[in-house]
Amino acid sequence: MIDTHCHVDQFPDPEALVAECEGKRTTVVAVTNLPSHYRMALPHLRGICFIKPALGFHPLCAEENQGELAEFESLAKAADFIGEIGMDFSREGKASRRTQERAFDLILEAISDRQRFVTLHSRRAEKEVLDALTRYKIEKAVFHWYSGSEKRVEDILSAGHLLSFNPAMVRSEKGQRIVEMTPLDRILIESDGPFVKIGRRAAKPSDLDTVYERVAEIQKISLSKLSSAVQSNFSRVCSDQ
Repeated sequence: MIDTHCHVDQFPDPEALVAECEGKRTTVVAVTNLPSHYRMALPHLRGICFIKPALGFHPLCAEENQGELAEFESLAKAADFIGEIGMDFSREGKASRRTQERAFDLILEAISDRQRFVTLHSRRAEKEVLDALTRYKIEKAVFHWYSGSEKRVEDILSAGHLLSFNPAMVRSEKGQRIVEMTPLDRILIESDGPFVKIGRRAAKPSDLDTVYERVAEIQKISLSKLSSAVQSNFSRVCSDQ
């Protein structure tokens, strides 16, 4: 299985989670919130096959961490996985909108030289994130935990991007409708652990089977067909690395 968005470094025992994923051969895109977090993760993941560290700059970190943008630009030269990046214009991020916009422009410029795996945060900023991707000619990016309108989903798909679905999304009516309207060749699966919960505990990559099962049910296809499609979609997004 493939988990395209998991905050491995935010778990109480990241090393145990890495060992579990390696043992089960679960591919995990380990997103980070800041370049410094990515840099610290690299030596811990050296020699690890299934955990893919992603260079991130979370939009809600933008206001307090402008000094890390230069490090993002430097690290981006060699980074094949990018995330979590994006913009957040919800109540929590509204005050830092201008700072986020400037930071996102710099980030997209830094990664516009080649195809990479890019996982995006777009809460209440779906149109602006999509427009920015278009300006910088970023292709086949992944909108993680999408929460915008169904109309905007159509725009995202028309632009060639993908969506990743997590346990919280497949439990909600809106999330299920978005799964239903997303073509099979644009679907990826994520845990977004530890921020998504299953009951009272944090979701982990090992919980992905329930998401795969629910997405397959909504799409009215077999589990094996969905699994093959997710593998193919992930490979396609990473094809130029």
